[in-house]
Amino acid sequence: MSFVLVSLNFYILLFLHAKIYGYQLTIKRSLELLLFYFLLEFLLFILIKVFYISVVITVLDYPIFFIIYTLSLDKKKYSLRSTLFYALFPITFWSIIYDFFVDFIIPNFASLTEIYVYYDATIFSILASLLSLLIIKVFQYDFSYLRSKVLDKHLDQIMRLTNAAMLGYFLLIPFIGYIKNSLNLSVNHYQGAITAIYFFLFIYFVNILDRNVREELQKDLVLQ
Repeated sequence: MSFVLVSLNFYILLFLHAKIYGYQLTIKRSLELLLFYFLLEFLLFILIKVFYISVVITVLDYPIFFIIYTLSLDKKKYSLRSTLFYALFPITFWSIIYDFFVDFIIPNFASLTEIYVYYDATIFSILASLLSLLIIKVFQYDFSYLRSKVLDKHLDQIMRLTNAAMLGYFLLIPFIGYIKNSLNLSVNHYQGAITAIYFFLFIYFVNILDRNVREELQKDLVLQ
């Protein structure tokens, strides 16, 4: 059951990545990527056993996978800024919504807490990925434009700030996990504060990017 849920969550995130990047996801490619993902999971598991770093597998598997995958898509037109944005944007969006569930919604409902603790937390991960995809579709966010154009200075700075914020997020989570698990310290309040800050910060960056992209598209239409 766990394998099925993990695979389903992976496919939803993959579809979210395809929507953000702007490409068609075929069944063949999906199966190949699923196989590669589980191979990466196995390699990370070996690293955990060798170096005793238990937070890696739960935090860095998706970032590593999507950076490698996005690099393979960008091989003809490589840009570190673009690669980081398209690799990290979908999973940061998903991860922040998931953390919001865990920190603010689940603790307030006994039934949800029971499912989260005693059954499978992947269910909430799937709900977060579905909600991420729904938000993208409802608000019609389309950031594929960003990789096909030479960005002006303002838009370039926004993308760099967004990338820095996303990288910071995936550096903070392992650090918090280390403090929580290895040092046995209670950091729930700090974790909740970080989640709330990043939730609103990310929404802010998304809206600014979306507004600028729409303005650029409008200019292109006028020039035509």
